[in-house]
Amino acid sequence: MVYSIDGINGVMFALGIGITHSLINHGPSIFIGIPDENSPLITLPGKKFVLKGEGSKAFFTTYYGSITGVIITCLFLYPLYFFYNYFLEIISYIQNFIIIIILFYIILSCKKIREGLLTVFLGSLVGLIVFNINSIGTSEAFLPMFAGLFGTPLLVKKFSNDFPVQKINFFFPNKKNFVGGFKGFIAGIFSSVLPGIGPSSTATVLDTEDRLEFMSALGSVNTTNIITSMIIILTSLRSRTGLADFIISNYSTEKIKILYIISVGIISSGLTLLLSKKIVFMFSFILEKIDEKIIKITIITLLLLLILYMTGHTGVSIYFISTGVGLISSRLDAKKSLLMSCIIIPVLLL
Repeated sequence: MVYSIDGINGVMFALGIGITHSLINHGPSIFIGIPDENSPLITLPGKKFVLKGEGSKAFFTTYYGSITGVIITCLFLYPLYFFYNYFLEIISYIQNFIIIIILFYIILSCKKIREGLLTVFLGSLVGLIVFNINSIGTSEAFLPMFAGLFGTPLLVKKFSNDFPVQKINFFFPNKKNFVGGFKGFIAGIFSSVLPGIGPSSTATVLDTEDRLEFMSALGSVNTTNIITSMIIILTSLRSRTGLADFIISNYSTEKIKILYIISVGIISSGLTLLLSKKIVFMFSFILEKIDEKIIKITIITLLLLLILYMTGHTGVSIYFISTGVGLISSRLDAKKSLLMSCIIIPVLLL
């Protein structure tokens, strides 16, 4: 017998999965170097913690930032409902102007502006290629593009060094988690309404040099983006995330209540907190028991097979082109956030 979840139960179940995923999806990015399409920038700082044996610290730093994002967003859901209801249409008229300002801010914040401009150009070139390919969908092409730009360059770096033993500790939240989480909340509000500006792009605008605070902000902006996408559904029936698109396509949104969203956010956060240390232990066990070279070869092989299965030979071509651009960006020592031009520029031009 096959059971199906429909109505408001189906919406809340999908939202619970989305929030849970945003709370813990940084694990593979931190420990293994596989970037998530919503926060590829977490891969590099996470890797640096892992190489010092502090992968669990990176995981909980990002996780507590996500939790902070859930709590603050739930507290402000009613004001956000009115904000999106009355200002979403106004923002749509000036969104391109805001996107350009964000891009220029990221470029000007670089220590090497010439290398930064070159990185933006290369990232834009990859994005324009992806957005103009008709043989596969744009959303499917994000996997090979982000894997090549952000993941593979880290995987091939320091190929012969072993991972140090990871210190598996349960870290308690601190001031940096809350400050970063609040900044991520602010960034998440704007990333949810600006097309082409993902959570990582808005997070780079945040004024913070502290790595722990930045990772907390990256975690928070993701969860904020997921929850606020539900408010946007209520105010305009627009889809800003894959989760929102799934809900609009499969369920009626008339019965969605803000109180339901708050309840799902709190429950999801509590359940993931109970499992968080086991998640860290699982990733740490993999790193300690398996040789790094084997892990990386396995990951690259599985990535290629997954890309081939989901996107065919076109996706594999995108992956190799993106990998080349990612490696060039690493040699230029430019900000990885500039590679987000692969989405920003196509959205402005197309």
